[in-house]
This record gives sequence, C-alpha cells and structure tokens, in this order.
Amino acid sequence: MAVGSPGSGARAFAEPLLAANNITGFNTRLVPLVNLEALRALQNGQVDAAFFIGPVQLPAVWQASHDPSLKLMRLERADAYPRKLPFITKLTLPAGTIELALRIPAQEVRLIGTRAMLVARDGLPPAIIDLLMEAARELHSEQGYFEADDEFPNTASVDLPVSTDANRHHRFGPSLLHRYLPSFVATYGERLIILLVPLLVVLVPMINFLPQVLRWRARSRIYRWYGELTLLERDVGARTGTLPIEQLLADLERIEEAAARIRTPASYASEAYTLREHIGLVRRMVLAKASGR
Repeated sequence: MAVGSPGSGARAFAEPLLAANNITGFNTRLVPLVNLEALRALQNGQVDAAFFIGPVQLPAVWQASHDPSLKLMRLERADAYPRKLPFITKLTLPAGTIELALRIPAQEVRLIGTRAMLVARDGLPPAIIDLLMEAARELHSEQGYFEADDEFPNTASVDLPVSTDANRHHRFGPSLLHRYLPSFVATYGERLIILLVPLLVVLVPMINFLPQVLRWRARSRIYRWYGELTLLERDVGARTGTLPIEQLLADLERIEEAAARIRTPASYASEAYTLREHIGLVRRMVLAKASGR
C-alpha cells in the first residue's frame, strides 16, 4: 500500500486512518510513495492501493480517475471516520462529476478527506492575517467539486485553535480602512484608533467634568472668606461688654484686602463684589455695636 513519504500530507493522513483499522507494518507492506510515483506503482501492480490527497485537478488524481483499470475505493463506513477522527470530513462524489460524457465515476462514491489549514505562529500581526485571508479568498472561494461557492476559506475548527482576528475577518470582512486605504496606512490607522478609543473613554467624562471643577475652584476662592466672615459676624453678635474694635476692624480689613486680590473669571465678578458688600455690612454692624446703637 502506497501511503506517502514520511512527513508528507498523505502519510500524516493515512497513518491514524490505518491504525484505526488495525493496518500496520506488521500485517501490510507500507510503501513510502506519493502522487505520480504512487500512481505508477499502482498501474504497474507494484502496490494494491494508494492514498492521494488533493483536488480532482491534481495530476495523479486526474490520471488515476481516467484509468479504466483503476477505481476509487468506496468507503461504506465513511460516516464513522469523522466521529472517530475530527480532522476527517466525509465527501460524496456523484456519478459523472469528473467527466459527464465518459461517466466518471460510473456511480456515486463515498470518500473521506481532510481540511487544509493555514497555520501561522502565535502573535502574527492582525494586518498580515487580514492579507492572508484576502489572498485565500481570492484563490479558494470559487465553487469546486466538493465545496460550494464562497465556502472557503472558513474558520471552522479542526484540530488547532482559530485566530480571533481571522474569525473576525471571516465574519465581518476587511475593515473600512482596509477597503479604501493602502494596507500600511490602514494598519497604522487601526493602531491609532486602538490607542485613541480608551483615551476618549477617559477624556470625554473628564472634559465634561472640567467645567464643574473650574466653577468649584473659582467659587472656593470667594467662599473661603465667607466662612471667616461668618465666624467674625457670629463673634460680634455673641459678645457682651466692650468690643475689641481695633482687632475686629483689622480682621475685616485683612479679609477685604484678600477679597480685592481674588482673580476670578468675569462670570464670577458679581460674587466677588457681593463678598465686598457683605464685608461692609459686617463693618457697619461692628461700628454700630461699638457706639451702642
């Protein structure tokens, strides 16, 4: 049996399949031939069977299918293999699919195959993944003997984890930037967006909160003196007997000088003037109480 050379795709496919059927090198002679070499050995009677993996257009497969002395092996248990080996897919080749006029094959044949996976190292940049997906779509999206139109490429899991970037590209297609801009420009644009979006999430609330902070700072410059002025007013109202006029007037003068030095936006000028008026009211109250009125 021609099972492919060591390291070939045919050998990697055949070994677990043969092992599942208890076919080993102890009970069968396994020959390391592949493609046209395996076909010639099959035609010359050097081997009884051969494994071929590839499309119908593969030279070895095309020639073998047109050789009347050879036939495709029909697998009666084709449904069982995908359940035992997840990388295997059941295939059905209807009669006459390869050649309608020559009726090749003469009857429907149940086959098995495997999906080809495009494998890359972990950490491959998303921009390269997008380009690979687009190239795969251009090469493999057309209808074939076994696949429907636009069936491939897809991101169905076989035996390796599927890239999230490849899955995103398959579901939603290339991004808007990649559709209208050169690849390197679109790549840098996407990176910039990735950086800016989190910043905007933080900056937008901060920008909305900034006016409130500015209002609080402007008013705090004024209201801090209101607190001291209120304490002074309560002290004057609660005192009995002789008032320390000079001390009270000095405190009021200090508060008034500080209020005059306050720098606030024009929209808060009225509040600063109101503070000065209140300082004047407290001064008059102090003088009135000192004169006994």
